[in-house]
Amino acid sequence: MGDFGMGDFCRRSQDSRRRLRQSFRSGAWVDELPRVLWAYRTTCRTSTNETPLSMTYGTEAVVPTEIGEPSFRVEQFDPEFNVEGLSLNLDLLEIKRDNAQIRMVAN
Repeated sequence: MGDFGMGDFCRRSQDSRRRLRQSFRSGAWVDELPRVLWAYRTTCRTSTNETPLSMTYGTEAVVPTEIGEPSFRVEQFDPEFNVEGLSLNLDLLEIKRDNAQIRMVAN
């Protein structure tokens, strides 16, 4: 694997924009929409240091690749402990949102 520098990032970004324009012209954007929304909702925002999904539901998503290639988090999944964790996350969600708002104002 090569070292991905800023040039590689810009090139990939340009390729992405070109593919996006082509998909809009061809009408294929409808098929791409779920993947684009998933990417948007699970990408950390610099202003809040949180993902939109975690700000809404109080927990992070399991990325589909983690299901195909199990990560430590997936392998250690315990349904009973998960219910307790989700409940705790919901209890702490308001604090998480307050902290994100403070970070946004500070920037």
